[in-house]
Amino acid sequence: NASVQLYSSPATRALHTALIFANNFNIDVSKVDIKESLYDCNMQAFLSCVKRSSTSADIAFYFAHNPAITEFVNTMTNAEISNVPTTGIVSIRFDVDHWSEILPGAELIQFEYPKRHK
Repeated sequence: NASVQLYSSPATRALHTALIFANNFNIDVSKVDIKESLYDCNMQAFLSCVKRSSTSADIAFYFAHNPAITEFVNTMTNAEISNVPTTGIVSIRFDVDHWSEILPGAELIQFEYPKRHK
């Protein structure tokens, strides 16, 4: 069974979304870690936060803001996404043993957002 950790900006909408995800996926809300550093960060700060993810987490969810998210996705994968919209979901697979080892060249698994399904 994969272990999961959720990280959220303290911004109301990001945190509310993280709690909705936790509830819908039956993840204990204690797994939502509020990170001040995700609030108004650039891509490098976002990358640093990801690299410091819990070593015990196989899966990490991040609820943060643009432009950092879009730049992170495009830097770490070969995606050319112009914008990850509000409530956009991006799944990336890193073939590493520890979060601190992530590098560009990761696999983009999924990119979904609500307006895509209207």
